[in-house]
Amino acid sequence: MSRRLGFQLAVRYAFGKARALSAIGAMATAGLALSVAVLVIVISVINGFERELRERVLGLLPHVALLGRSPVAPDPTLEAVLSQSPGVASVRPVIEAPALLATPSAQGAILLSGIEPEAP
Repeated sequence: MSRRLGFQLAVRYAFGKARALSAIGAMATAGLALSVAVLVIVISVINGFERELRERVLGLLPHVALLGRSPVAPDPTLEAVLSQSPGVASVRPVIEAPALLATPSAQGAILLSGIEPEAP
């Protein structure tokens, strides 16, 4: 009995003759629909941004780096072994050096990285 009564009250106030209550119900329903639509759109934009960020930033940064205490000379045999590993796209030597960047209003420390381009 209580379920039927609850449903009858809901229908009465949602579609009843009292225009003020039906207008409030319509505005509440429209607000709920709008908020759900905005939430879906924002989540889609954030997912797209995350994918683009991952592809662009991680595409530039190496996934593995072999470092030494002193400069390491390029070793063709090591490069050949690493190139043959599954999932390796390319192997390139990199030179990194700390530097100071100064503008008229600010200065800061940076890390310069130089990578050898692919052979033609």
